Amino acid sequence: MYSYKEQIEHITDWFPKDSPEAIELYDTLMKRWREEILNKYEESIPKPKVDYDNEKRIAYQELVDIQSKIDDLKKNGKTEWWLREIIIKQAEDRYLKPAISKYKKLKFLQAKENGKISKQFIDKDTIINNVKISDILGEPREKSQSRCKYGCPLHQEDTPSFVWYKNTNTFYCFGCHEGGNVITLYMKLNKCDFKTAIKELSLML
Repeated sequence: MYSYKEQIEHITDWFPKDSPEAIELYDTLMKRWREEILNKYEESIPKPKVDYDNEKRIAYQELVDIQSKIDDLKKNGKTEWWLREIIIKQAEDRYLKPAISKYKKLKFLQAKENGKISKQFIDKDTIINNVKISDILGEPREKSQSRCKYGCPLHQEDTPSFVWYKNTNTFYCFGCHEGGNVITLYMKLNKCDFKTAIKELSLML
């Protein structure tokens, strides 16, 4: 397989010099080559050691505070019950679930750093939080701060309509209307069940 540098050197073997196809391919390969060099440089920089015990303590306290506020909401008899249920559901989705995921992720990262990853850590949330859809699909065709576009791997198309949402690590294809998370995508691509997907994706951690 050619490196980006080698591909750039061979562009004129594939397309006439200064043709629109050659210019477009050159720009694309140069962009990907720069990103590859930048990624290698960033990986070479020593990462500061994280005090996971302190981070876990802070995250756990945040979790306790959020749960305490939600418990207070449940006891609030001044608000109509149906409105109270809506507020509690929103609070759980917006604050409690992310706090739980954050605490679990810190536990996992600490175990990983200490070489003590066990099966108890390899669950659905661990996979979703640590294996990105880009780890499966590679370099996107279009990229922005919060999302990336790919040619859909689930159906044939010329224009990329498969969108990866970075913040939630989920995807949706506006062409075939398939959507889900990294586990769903792996199951569809490899035609396997949930347990197999978890087992095989855990090897990418």
